[in-house]
Amino acid sequence: MNNFIKKFFSGINAIKRKSGTYKKITTEELVSRFTKENLDYVDLSDLDLSNFGDFFTSHPTGPFSFTGVHGWTENVIWPTPDKMPKGFNPQTYIDSHKHPQGIDQLNKITGRGINIAIIDSMFNPNHPEYKDNIKYFQGPLMKMKSDSTHYHSSMVVGCAVGNTTGTAPDASVYYFTRAKNNNEAPMEIIAVLKSVIEFNKKQSKQNKINILSCSWNPALFVTNDKEYTEIMNLFDEIEAQGIKIILCGGDDLDKFKPSFSVSKRDFVPTSLDTHSTEYNETIKIPTNEKTVPYNTGGYLYQKIGGDSSSAPYLAGVYACALQDNQIFMTRPNWQQELNTILQQTATPIKSGEKIINPLGIREQVTKIAHEMEMNLIKQKSNEYE
Repeated sequence: MNNFIKKFFSGINAIKRKSGTYKKITTEELVSRFTKENLDYVDLSDLDLSNFGDFFTSHPTGPFSFTGVHGWTENVIWPTPDKMPKGFNPQTYIDSHKHPQGIDQLNKITGRGINIAIIDSMFNPNHPEYKDNIKYFQGPLMKMKSDSTHYHSSMVVGCAVGNTTGTAPDASVYYFTRAKNNNEAPMEIIAVLKSVIEFNKKQSKQNKINILSCSWNPALFVTNDKEYTEIMNLFDEIEAQGIKIILCGGDDLDKFKPSFSVSKRDFVPTSLDTHSTEYNETIKIPTNEKTVPYNTGGYLYQKIGGDSSSAPYLAGVYACALQDNQIFMTRPNWQQELNTILQQTATPIKSGEKIINPLGIREQVTKIAHEMEMNLIKQKSNEYE
């Protein structure tokens, strides 16, 4: 039987080699290189990984602090089962970690009717995980090749609206490529922000942008204060159009986003509240140990999620909160009110920190929207009398 299994997997590996360019990796390269990047288009078939269980299955222990491989795509040729860690199946990890943490209680609330704009890097809009959600695409198409540097955009969109990986699988996406030919100069950032503004002006009320998710920090793309000021003024103009902005970056950008934790652990909520005040302004977003769509097709399992995946997760949660509650967006400063609701509804956990509560956000927004609708009915009734 063991010989049959070895021959079976050898046949599968041979087919994989013919369908792509795979590089054979030594044990030393595996340990030194792939603690910082994902396993992608590599051939591990000659290695004996039977004693490498912790290397693949260890959990993150702090802010970007963990031991073992960073993650892996479906483009890996693995050793036969007898040379793999006991009980470890990489495809099972990919399949079982697609579903976002913390959204089960939302039930059939999926962000339907809410429009999310996303600005990010070169993009493949045709991944089956989210292609039906893309209602507008601006920018050059990503060249389909085994280049892991472009996985970021597919990860971002997948975390927001992926059929199986997103927090709002029925929300619509307007996608704007951040730069042409990956030349992310300040003028490119300024140009794309202006295009978002002009695009939104032309949309009907139903099709206008509700949420803008940016998994990047503008400060990294500027060379002087003048450029930074112009970019931030454009964000002000976008917000003035009635759009909720979620933006990664430093403390000076807190106007547009809640405070993300540096470490995005998948904490298990608990009823134990230590009443710690140290982390009261920080909300944990569960994006570690998560499967996301991969730019060339298929999926990527990644151990560490940062602000890049937290921003679209939150964008999807807000989309679910706003579904059928569009009246909430007529409130003055409703964007900042969402931040307050995020803080008020967050669930305390054993460490004294707090984790996002998607259902709590949805319930609070729904309550406010219902009160607004009832007040409108009373007002119209009084006018009739």
